Amino acid sequence: MIDARRYEILEALGRGGFGTVYRARFLGEGGFVKDVALKLLNPDMDGIDEVARRLRDEARVLGLLRHRAIVQVDRLTRLQDTWAVVMEFVDGVDLKEILRAGPVPLGPALEIVAEVTGALHVAYTSRGPDDHPLRLLHRDIKPANIRLTPHGEVKVLDFGIARAEFGSREAETRSMAFGTLEYMSPERLDFQDGPAGDVYAVGVTLFEMLTGARFGKTSAQQHKHGPRLDEQLRVLASVPGMRDEVAELVRRMLAWDPAARPTAEGVEEEALRLRAAVSGEPLRFWARRVVAPLMDRSGPPEATASGPLTGSVLLELPEPEPTRGETAWVPGETPSVRERGGRTPLVPAETSGAGRVEAEATQPSLVQPRRRSRGWVWALLLLLLMVGVGVATWSPGEAPRVEEPPAERTEAAQLAEPEVVTAEVVEVPASELERPAVRAAVTEETPVVEPEVQEPPLGVEVRLEGDFDRARVYGDRGEYALPGRVPPGTWMLEVRFEGTERTWRREVTVEEGAVLAWRCDASIVHCVPGE
Repeated sequence: MIDARRYEILEALGRGGFGTVYRARFLGEGGFVKDVALKLLNPDMDGIDEVARRLRDEARVLGLLRHRAIVQVDRLTRLQDTWAVVMEFVDGVDLKEILRAGPVPLGPALEIVAEVTGALHVAYTSRGPDDHPLRLLHRDIKPANIRLTPHGEVKVLDFGIARAEFGSREAETRSMAFGTLEYMSPERLDFQDGPAGDVYAVGVTLFEMLTGARFGKTSAQQHKHGPRLDEQLRVLASVPGMRDEVAELVRRMLAWDPAARPTAEGVEEEALRLRAAVSGEPLRFWARRVVAPLMDRSGPPEATASGPLTGSVLLELPEPEPTRGETAWVPGETPSVRERGGRTPLVPAETSGAGRVEAEATQPSLVQPRRRSRGWVWALLLLLLMVGVGVATWSPGEAPRVEEPPAERTEAAQLAEPEVVTAEVVEVPASELERPAVRAAVTEETPVVEPEVQEPPLGVEVRLEGDFDRARVYGDRGEYALPGRVPPGTWMLEVRFEGTERTWRREVTVEEGAVLAWRCDASIVHCVPGE
């Protein structure tokens, strides 16, 4: 009897376009209980290969990282036929929620920046299974993705759109703008990725922690970025107790030229040096006073906390042991292989990190042969088969035929004996048999003409505003011009901007009863959700 791992869903912590994070309780053998975070693909996303690949990539890459400010992954698995990442549960409050109560003091703010940039440095320089640097970029650093615990621990969340270089990666890295617009660097708006882009996002976050105000989006054009930065630096200089060295650090982190920004490691060192020169309580004492009360008052909205899975128990059945001559499937196998019944080679699954299971899934399997011979069994079966064939071909009045030994039969004799050829009968559903006949009748009476323009059925309204040339959504179920009405589901949104051949793409989810609105700006070649 194979015991199933059980996860009791306690509450939904947050929902994004692709997945939902739940707080769950792992129920193990012998009364072992542990709170974990479960990241599950949303039901309408589980069948989309690209989304599932990104979720699996997130689990694998986090399984390779070791830093106190990076959420640890326990495993990548399937819970009742849905992809899930089992992660460390961080009991705390997002920095976005903390900033609603006001700015962060200079000392704790510098400690938070040092922790985040230290994690980014480790993510970028850590080595993968092939001993090459991962070159991991987070690409969505912002206050909502930084969590603090009451003990002053800092955790960087959501590596779902991270970009990395490692051999077992599934999702393709495309020239698309990922992240949140207000925290995207000028070059990232121009579809250029690099570690300096994450440093820029930390600089914006530091500005917002110290001022309590939003920095706002920048521009890919230098003559527009410069005045905007100067204006916001004047706001920073007006903060009571602000030190010139801190303002200078923010200025360099937000420089238009990526080469002019310090590295994540350089920011970590400078932030710690400046923190030593600043008086005031340490981060762990400040967090004890501020974070704990916020945890009592905050939490996910009621509609989110009482999600559809709240109160349910999800099962993770271990894969059955492979039979002789078969190989075993390991987590990380792509759905397309799984659905076709294919299997990846049998390899020992490491328990130290989910990322290494898939990385080693391409190694050949060694299956031991049976030690005891069963040749006499096969000989008996062959004898019985020959006797049965002789009885079946004998008729009264004639002597039974004596089959010639296989070695003496010529090719012509084999071709002249059709009665020994066995035909495989394939059952075809009745619906498949009827379909060609119906189509043939229609073809004879009324020719079928495919429509040139696909008329969108009544669905969800999608609005687009701004200076774009043309736009569309497309997917497996067709293509629709925008603005207009689109059937509910998941689509790829594509916008072409005026006066340029460049396009912007993003995967969007269209939900029944909602209006999807986007505002597009040709100056940054980007669109953001509108009202």
